[in-house]
Amino acid sequence: MATPAKSAATTVWAAVRSPRCVALMLIGNSLATLMSAAVYMACIVAFGASVNFWALLSLNIVIGSIASLVPIPGGGAAVSSVGMSGALAAAGVPIETAVAAALINQLVVSYLPAIPGWFATQDLLRADYL
Repeated sequence: MATPAKSAATTVWAAVRSPRCVALMLIGNSLATLMSAAVYMACIVAFGASVNFWALLSLNIVIGSIASLVPIPGGGAAVSSVGMSGALAAAGVPIETAVAAALINQLVVSYLPAIPGWFATQDLLRADYL
């Protein structure tokens, strides 16, 4: 019987050796990052401000990477919101709009998906899949 670590390593190695899997991982990650920046842009535009999309994409990647290193529960979201608020303000977005957009983005990206997720989980429980 294989240990979970050995099983995971085998699966990762099989995925890395497949050009199709590598391409799907790269394309999927790129699309997810672009969509994340697009949602952030929509939050900023909703408050009447604007910022260059590519600058926003770069800020989102850098600050998200730094925020993911914070070793406390929920720390990534807090650091990301504060960091993006400051970065957006430095990029010329009014500070009130930057803070509001960062908070609304956290709501849209982190908390609203939990609503359909709860209904899906209830359905899976009713069907005895969980």
